[in-house]
Amino acid sequence: MRFRGFHSIALFTLVSLLSFRAFAVVGGGNGAERGGGQDLAQEFATDGKDAVATLTRWKSSGRLNDPLDQDLAALDLGRLLNIISGNMNITASETEIKDSSGTPRDFVNEPSSHSIEIYAPSFRINILNPIERQAMALHEYLAQYFYPQPAADRSYRISSRFRQLLAADLDLQKFKDSQHFEIEKLGDAFVDNLRASHDEEVREFRLLQQTSEYAACVNVPANTPEQDTWGPCFKVTAMVILIQKQLNPNPSQESSNDNDLSMLQGLLQAFGGDSSPFSADQQKALLDGISQMKTELNLDVPAPRNEVQTDDQEYLNLANAITVQNRQQLALQIHTDLQDEFKRLISLSNNYANLVQEDLQLKCPGRLRASIRCFVPVSVNWILNKMPPIMNGYADEMKQVEAETLGALDAYQE
Repeated sequence: MRFRGFHSIALFTLVSLLSFRAFAVVGGGNGAERGGGQDLAQEFATDGKDAVATLTRWKSSGRLNDPLDQDLAALDLGRLLNIISGNMNITASETEIKDSSGTPRDFVNEPSSHSIEIYAPSFRINILNPIERQAMALHEYLAQYFYPQPAADRSYRISSRFRQLLAADLDLQKFKDSQHFEIEKLGDAFVDNLRASHDEEVREFRLLQQTSEYAACVNVPANTPEQDTWGPCFKVTAMVILIQKQLNPNPSQESSNDNDLSMLQGLLQAFGGDSSPFSADQQKALLDGISQMKTELNLDVPAPRNEVQTDDQEYLNLANAITVQNRQQLALQIHTDLQDEFKRLISLSNNYANLVQEDLQLKCPGRLRASIRCFVPVSVNWILNKMPPIMNGYADEMKQVEAETLGALDAYQE
């Protein structure tokens, strides 16, 4: 939409300018005297003011410290702006204009009478070229500025240097605008991925919480013997294993009962530090539960998203295609900063076992194997209630690093 809007404005301006009448005046006189060409002359005055604004920005940033720029740096910009804004007689003609020698000109400048005449068709050629427009306006106003002394810019020495610097300035801004878009695109992809990285997990755990097995494991009288809940509790644990397998597939691991058993052993060790071997009854309950869940559990898990990888590769391709070495180094460094932060936060998000363990130690003391009925709801509730805000916090951290890289881009100078 941004580009469409730009072209619409440009087209409207061009059509408007092409409909101007033959004469325009900026300065003294009333509106009737100015006629329909007032806007074209006003465009020229605006170009002059834009040139002064550009020079002012360069002066304040130290851009004009090069000896080649001493003529530009020496200009009294306040005085120049007063000349542009003063009682100048600027006219625009649709027919050919000539100087005092009869030579056709794009501009006829008469400093003694504070007048500038513009050949409108030539002016319109550069209507969408801010470099030429500002440089042309600066050249003509400098003739007024230096009068009655000989115009220091008669040979375009000053305005040509201005044109050269402005072209470099706008080229740098074009690079920054393009890079700004790419940084936001990649950074926002990282942010969105962090916010949504555990969405499927939360959704599946919410479904798990609604199963009859979960109710049979958790919603039982407090004095119910633990072994009476092994069956449903291990079925719930089997669901957890299957969910994790489908959300985080590992082709190098075989899907076998032994592997499922070792996964649960590792899960219990990580969450509770319980490394004692399973009893025969526990192993049978677990394996029966896993076998039953593989048959009955229908998990609708979306395929892993790859937008991040796609955006990441697109950014790298564009960065490597940058031909200016310093700009390319900046783009690649920004990529490294964003990617390193994303990897760090993903690593933290995938290493939440210690956080779960803190809850388990508080709420399920003693041997975990003997209190699996406590372990199941505490673990599930942690995923449902604590994981989303943690991921939102990580996403906010990622957004902050994105903002810092945009700041580095804005501060970049050549």
